Amino acid sequence: MLLPSPAQITILITLDCDFSCCFCCVARSKKSVMALHNFQIVLKNIQPSLFSTLSITGGEPSMVADLPMYIEAANAAGYNVNIITNGYSLLNSDLPKSVFKAGNSVSISLHGDEKTHNAITNSKSYKNVLKSLEAVRVNNGRGRILYTLTKYNSNLDSIEYVYDIAVEKGLDFFLARVNSINDGKGCMVPISDLEKVAQFVADKKANSKIKVGFSNPIPPCVLPAHLGATVSGCSSGYGFVSVRPDGALTICSESAESIGNIFQQPLSELWGKGLHKQWIDRFEAATPLICANCEHIVRCRRGCKIEDSPLGDFYLREHMDTRWGIIRERKYKLKKVKILKHDGLNYFCSTTPSRFFNDAILDLVREFRTASTPADAFQRFAARTQTTPLEFYDVAYSIIDMIEIGVLYESQAA
Repeated sequence: MLLPSPAQITILITLDCDFSCCFCCVARSKKSVMALHNFQIVLKNIQPSLFSTLSITGGEPSMVADLPMYIEAANAAGYNVNIITNGYSLLNSDLPKSVFKAGNSVSISLHGDEKTHNAITNSKSYKNVLKSLEAVRVNNGRGRILYTLTKYNSNLDSIEYVYDIAVEKGLDFFLARVNSINDGKGCMVPISDLEKVAQFVADKKANSKIKVGFSNPIPPCVLPAHLGATVSGCSSGYGFVSVRPDGALTICSESAESIGNIFQQPLSELWGKGLHKQWIDRFEAATPLICANCEHIVRCRRGCKIEDSPLGDFYLREHMDTRWGIIRERKYKLKKVKILKHDGLNYFCSTTPSRFFNDAILDLVREFRTASTPADAFQRFAARTQTTPLEFYDVAYSIIDMIEIGVLYESQAA
């Protein structure tokens, strides 16, 4: 459900960065910096707002020389500020005075021990980052450690090492999955590793004095049911937006698609209208059956909305590919059930739990009268239709769903 206005906003004041992280999803640019007067326009144009805290990030925000003035401007406009930083230059200049002001907070990235962190960030920043974390502790600052999960640091020993630092400093500890965008495509963590990390989060949440969790979306359906509560969905475009240095409004900081320009129009004239409304309509029209019929749809909102996959979220596609691979060549029989006309468009199946089918799925059911395996049924179905990648996953999901509710039952393993 679209909120009346965003509940969260992140402002990228630069795309420049002094790190070169192997997983970075943001296209770097030294020339792209939001001038202070433009930042003040943003502060004016986001009013009225539902949020009291805004996040400032980049690139690396500390590379903007006047960053303290940006923080002070936001505070003067009535906002608390969360600085999302790599921590390398946090102790420079008078920045800490602004960061540690009551109400403000800082999120600092740390991705493992010295060798691991420096390798992932292509820097020699580890010792400086630890000094910044200590500065937060000494100044009684509010903050968190952000740990980006990659294929290089998803082992539990590495995660536990940084978690222990967070406990020592009295900082919250949040993990972020790498998104399958730009450089992140080569660093993705397998679902099997993600499951172990989710169990780690569940264990720590139950016994830790600090907050522990995931800071970006993971579809609950890709994890065992008892771990689904450890992850959350994505509110991008529905309750969250981002502003790029040129004023472009996007659904999140990693999206390249503009839904308006906040230098030119106030947020109230962009939210839910024009390009944003077009994006919402396009997104909802492409919602696959696996998501539309899912009990987690309101909380999950299809996971990451901008990954390059027919299903959107990379992990959702990997999860479906795995499930399809298990059943595609097995042999199934069609159980005799009543499928009744429901509303002139859909059909009602009297199973437990009950299900609704559309014409396409009814055609697929008919195929199982002449085809014994899901792969055979799909091939017959595809031969009569112009099947897109999204439709393939819809059909694959429907077959899996029919197996789970007993419309199809296994007769013999191939």
